[in-house]
Amino acid sequence: MHRNPAGYALLSEPTKRLLELYLDRKVRHGNHPVLNWNASCLSLQGDHKDNVQPTKPERGKSSKRIDGISATVTALARAMANPPKVQCVYETRGIRRLAI
Repeated sequence: MHRNPAGYALLSEPTKRLLELYLDRKVRHGNHPVLNWNASCLSLQGDHKDNVQPTKPERGKSSKRIDGISATVTALARAMANPPKVQCVYETRGIRRLAI
């Protein structure tokens, strides 16, 4: 298992936040089959400082993939590092749907 100390610094908090959002049922992905499969393949690795990050399966030895989850954690890391300066309109009024 290859551990990346810099990875822990960047990925631990967004990984924990994604798990928290998932447990609180605040993550919605439309029941996408590939993302479901990625989530079922997910494993976490940790260090002695209570940090965690997704563990990528070995490409040559496993057919498991976590690319969608890894991309989500990376996007969440970017969003957490650069929070919006103004409140999002969807937070104040919610999402509006068109009636067809």
